[in-house]
Amino acid sequence: MVNEDIERIGDYWTQRSEGFSEHMLEHMEEDEKGLYVRTIRMFSDTRKMKVLDIGTGPGLFPIILGKDGHDVIAIDYSDGMLEMARKNCKEAGVRYDIRKMDAQHLDFDDESFDLIVSRKVLWNLPDPEGSYKEWLRVLKKDGKMILFDANWWLHFYDEEYKQLNEKKMQEFKERMGDEAVMQEPGDNYPHTYQGADPRILWEFAKDLPLSHHRRPSWDVQVLTELGARRVVVDIDQSSPSPSGDGRILPDSFVLTISK
Repeated sequence: MVNEDIERIGDYWTQRSEGFSEHMLEHMEEDEKGLYVRTIRMFSDTRKMKVLDIGTGPGLFPIILGKDGHDVIAIDYSDGMLEMARKNCKEAGVRYDIRKMDAQHLDFDDESFDLIVSRKVLWNLPDPEGSYKEWLRVLKKDGKMILFDANWWLHFYDEEYKQLNEKKMQEFKERMGDEAVMQEPGDNYPHTYQGADPRILWEFAKDLPLSHHRRPSWDVQVLTELGARRVVVDIDQSSPSPSGDGRILPDSFVLTISK
């Protein structure tokens, strides 16, 4: 069943690969590059490193880190994303080693990498806890992992996040008009997003384990249980709880993990 799930997820991202690649290349020169580059260079600008990029998508990190002179191996399970990553790295003039691989089962020896980076990948995976165990396995004892992710689909199962999502959609609707709002699609949903049918995403996202867990608290607990020496959380974006009690609900976040 897990193999079927990862195939379905890979096929969806292949549908989105060209549009997503265009989107990410635009962001390389905008605010996201600042977040990613600033965070990664805290650990990668002092020496040449062997880096693993898990779920490379269109190759953002191999381009950034390749230009800095690091040896980067990038993996993805989407054939379309792999094609885009190779194309983008070639056009950027950087050396690349891009391989098709399941992020849950890595074909590398123990303690192979100085640095692991991953952007908004773990939420896609049917076995996120097993993935963390595998990622820690291939990380060197003094290595670091830098992970960017978010509570993408918690609103399916968490009442506070559901209320928060409804509030955001209403505000967006008032600002942009009815047709601009991405509501959950029905049988006759006519639109595509970056070349892909959003119904596929909604279907598999509801079944994924991390659609049920509040993060990054889940990540900290699991990583600690798996033996990570230190986990630092930086909240990138957050929203006030709809209860009005002053609590903050994390949206997107950055994890820096020391083995």
